[in-house]
Amino acid sequence: MNERGVYFKNRKTVLNQFIKNNFIIILIQFIKNNFIIILMLFIFLEGCAHRPQDSQNIDPPNEIVQLIEKMKKGDKGERLLAIYALSEIKNPHTVPPLIEALKDQVSDVRLQAARALGLIQDGRAVEPLIQALAHSDWRFRATAAWALNDFRDQRALGPLLKAMNDSNPKVREGAAHSLWELNHPRTIEPLIVALKDPDPHVRAFSAKVLSTH
Repeated sequence: MNERGVYFKNRKTVLNQFIKNNFIIILIQFIKNNFIIILMLFIFLEGCAHRPQDSQNIDPPNEIVQLIEKMKKGDKGERLLAIYALSEIKNPHTVPPLIEALKDQVSDVRLQAARALGLIQDGRAVEPLIQALAHSDWRFRATAAWALNDFRDQRALGPLLKAMNDSNPKVREGAAHSLWELNHPRTIEPLIVALKDPDPHVRAFSAKVLSTH
């Protein structure tokens, strides 16, 4: 091993030893810096997720209101954690603010909101996610395409067929996956065409999908 390799190996060893020796201190500091979010996550994941969902006509629990507020006005890390917590709770009151977050100026917030809506699977999110397929950010388009997979909603058929011609292969791959889940006769031809896609991942997935039809 050359001197450069030895240097980086020693640095890695020192770093691992430091983390091992100071794990409790690092953990305590992390908890102190994120106490509110961690407490909310603990309360919701242990309690709210196991009780019946509230009706849309009933005011949301105060904890959900606080999480929604944190999602809107916290720093970036707090907002992403709040969105994650809301996706785990799956309360109907969380859907409208998450749909609104699809328009956020922060790209990571938009992506996390799209993933959350896919997990919650509330039909109100289908049209906003379809609209996201036309966004200028390919990561957002791809995330929306994958999120629509969870709904298996026929409203997405046309937009997903169009997304099969997207300039980005990640979007095309996500669209192919969601089209497969729709199990509609119109999905066969574009998936056959995708067997000649320039991206190997799109070709491989399309072949896999067609083999199951």
